[in-house]
Amino acid sequence: MEAAREIKIYENINVRKIFTTNKRRTKRFNFTNYVVILTFFFAISFFQVCQQALIAEDAVQISNLKSDIRLQKNMNEKKRIEGEVLKSPGRIEQLAMEQGMIKPVDVEFLVLESEIANKVKETDEKKGLIASIYSKWNR
Repeated sequence: MEAAREIKIYENINVRKIFTTNKRRTKRFNFTNYVVILTFFFAISFFQVCQQALIAEDAVQISNLKSDIRLQKNMNEKKRIEGEVLKSPGRIEQLAMEQGMIKPVDVEFLVLESEIANKVKETDEKKGLIASIYSKWNR
């Protein structure tokens, strides 16, 4: 009889109502899932902003380096021109004149007779050697 009563009790209970209440419990808002998802999106956004800030900082450094390179190139060009001006013969002559040096008017050479005789003898010997080689070659 008790078994019959249990069956009647189960018959009286609305089975549909039990299943719908279970479904409602699973569809119910879960706060922990919301917090986890929200934290995940916040972390992604934060890292994205940090990455953009680092990229902007690097772009500023690159811009500064490019301007430094331009300045160094200009300075190098000025130094090169200044070096060329300092090396110029006209400037060196002008500085020499300011120091009291004078420009020679005529250059005079002293030639000794013994030196002339030696040079003439050397040239004759060379000509004779060349003439003998030339005559042997043409035979």
